[in-house]
Amino acid sequence: HVPAAFVRLFPNATVSRLGGWGRFNSTYSHTYLLDFNDPMFQEVGSRFIKLMEGEFGIDHIYNADTFNEMTPKSSDPAYLDSAGKAVFSAMQKADPDAIWLMQGWLFLNQGFWKEPQVNALVNSVPRGRMVILDLMSEGNPQYLRTKSYY
Repeated sequence: HVPAAFVRLFPNATVSRLGGWGRFNSTYSHTYLLDFNDPMFQEVGSRFIKLMEGEFGIDHIYNADTFNEMTPKSSDPAYLDSAGKAVFSAMQKADPDAIWLMQGWLFLNQGFWKEPQVNALVNSVPRGRMVILDLMSEGNPQYLRTKSYY
């Protein structure tokens, strides 16, 4: 996600605008998403991590809820694999020992997140380099339908 000013400052970047969220008007929703395949994605992502490291130190764990409470623009497993690889690559560019921490909340949307989609995103990252917080697991555990997240 990038701020609205990013579009003005980098007009050639591939950026899409997301839909509304929680009945908030566009001032507080409709955020911008820098395309995972845009060359700036790696630069912005790794710089962000380096800035956070300078401010807070490093523990090698980075939270990125890329598709939390939003529907990706494509359900094609190849797209989701590519998106996951791009996110993790930006993390690794800044920290070779990076571990991606993400909420499993997005997988509650079973209309979108079927087995091929979950599998593509989760397996886009090397085994042992992603931790999924199975939020809401006391009422609707996702690990049961996702082979314990593959």
